[in-house]
Amino acid sequence: MYNKDDAACKVQDIIPLLPLQRTILFWGLAHPSSFQYYEQWRYTVTGEIHTELMRTAWEKTIEHFSILRGIFVWDKVRDPVFVVLKKQNAIFRVYDLQVNINNSRVLSEDIARKEWQDRVKLNINPIRLSVTLLSPNKCEWIISTNHILFDGWSNGLIMSYLVNCYNSLCKKQIVIIENDLLLYKKHLKQTLDEYNKQEHKQFWMEYLSDYIEYETNDLKYENSIRNCICSFPFPDYLLNMIDEFCVANNCSLSTYLYAAWAIKVSLQSNQRDIIIGATVSGRNNLLPYEMNNLTGLWIQTVPIRVNCENDTFIGDIISNIQNDLLLAEKHMYINNHDWFGIFPNINTVYSQMLTIQNYPIDKSINKYNSIKIEFLSSNYQIISAFNVSIKAFDFMKCMEISYNAKMYNINQINEFATHFFNLLKYMSVMKSNQKLKNVFEEFYGCFDEIK
Repeated sequence: MYNKDDAACKVQDIIPLLPLQRTILFWGLAHPSSFQYYEQWRYTVTGEIHTELMRTAWEKTIEHFSILRGIFVWDKVRDPVFVVLKKQNAIFRVYDLQVNINNSRVLSEDIARKEWQDRVKLNINPIRLSVTLLSPNKCEWIISTNHILFDGWSNGLIMSYLVNCYNSLCKKQIVIIENDLLLYKKHLKQTLDEYNKQEHKQFWMEYLSDYIEYETNDLKYENSIRNCICSFPFPDYLLNMIDEFCVANNCSLSTYLYAAWAIKVSLQSNQRDIIIGATVSGRNNLLPYEMNNLTGLWIQTVPIRVNCENDTFIGDIISNIQNDLLLAEKHMYINNHDWFGIFPNINTVYSQMLTIQNYPIDKSINKYNSIKIEFLSSNYQIISAFNVSIKAFDFMKCMEISYNAKMYNINQINEFATHFFNLLKYMSVMKSNQKLKNVFEEFYGCFDEIK
């Protein structure tokens, strides 16, 4: 347990929490047995495997990023704070399965489950790296952490640094360690100042003023949820078709996916004025250097309103979503308690949310290094019974569905994935002046299995 008096000489700085961090912390304190917001990332690593150098690389990664040296303090303080330590013990575990090579895959899954059950402690050390040795030139990395610490963008920066650091150690090169705390504090102050501006609240009040809510499946926390995750890779032909559409319509992949998701929600709810949840980065107005070095939890989930009337052109949906995302990024600074005042049924945003993970990962990470690292799987707990995430990286694009196995079965999940891929395919050959009526006729009833 953190002791303020004994640790005073070890503290580098004490920093206020971001609103989303406060929400996550209070949730965890209110639901101590919940795995909500805890995360596990698994990677397959091949090449030169030296566990002690991996340990050193992890220690230097912790030293390099201020957020990885931090702990959360909430006991005996007026407001919870994030305490950045001058030095943090890097938790590093090694499991050796090389003597069980014929059964290593089953045993590695057991280890991953064990690591998942052993949740990191936010007030002691909220991140951990475990290495499972599978053969002399192959292992798994298991990163255990909590979403309160950093977002997906930061995950890409941290993993890139860790791999490059390990490569430098293998080649006996100098590892550069920088102090990013000043950059973090600068952006934190700017962000917290934005939360105090009335203009953001006014924007959302006007944006949602005439929206008529419809009945949805409310998010209700269920402690006994049985979480399952299925992954569906995007076929290459579909990616090519989507890419051609995006180029022709001057839109991003994220905008295209949000448009498809909005149509799915409209089909499912039989409503035409609908709300979807979208994630904005919280990194606007940053310089390129700052963008590539700032870690932390800066994201925010915001409501995006989409008109899906029968006579709406597909091109208009694309352009409207793209414009609204830019405005949402500018006005994202709303506290949770203010959201409930603006939009009482804010949980609709989370129940109708599509998560898109498209943060940048250093493209050279596997090109010149002593090891090759590949994403294997992720694990996280959901509150809602059904959640869809799109991993849209250069090296991998797939749809990941998390669901409560007490409510849905694998056949329903497979059917949903098939219909959604078909919807993406159908949209990709549409002209911008084609109306949504055609889509609704083609896919009527297709998404009724997931409600």
